[in-house]
Amino acid sequence: MITLSNFAKVAVDFNALHNHKLGDGLYVVDQPAGKALEHYTFKNFGKYHFLQRFDLGKVYEIHDSHCESRAINGTHMRPLWNWLKTAQYEGQRDFKHRKFDIWGEDFGHGFKVEIGVFANSIDRPAVLVQKFKSDENVYEFFSWNTTKPAASVFDVPA
Repeated sequence: MITLSNFAKVAVDFNALHNHKLGDGLYVVDQPAGKALEHYTFKNFGKYHFLQRFDLGKVYEIHDSHCESRAINGTHMRPLWNWLKTAQYEGQRDFKHRKFDIWGEDFGHGFKVEIGVFANSIDRPAVLVQKFKSDENVYEFFSWNTTKPAASVFDVPA
């Protein structure tokens, strides 16, 4: 099972209708503390910072210098990797000239999630794909550190 806390360096490829963003950055989670951060620098789009603070009941979204915060229902963060318990093995697939074992879960209504792992390292994600009706988000994990992230990573922006 994939760990509940991680600090990962990623490349991202977000492809929405007529809006394609490529970038890289951080994907950091401290599930037990109810905190998560996605921080990316995109080519032709700038910086994007998405901070989830379930312990505070808030989400913060920053694009360049514009910050928006909103309240969320509840202070309990749903387990991010819980869907893997019911995921189905979908075989092997090539991604950027590397072969991965693919596990997927179809949630219906046009939403599906897939994870690619190396056969000899099934508890470390290599590729994560979120498929929506007309959009697709791809996360390519370059590093995966399972040490609990420093609390300062989740500091609320000033």
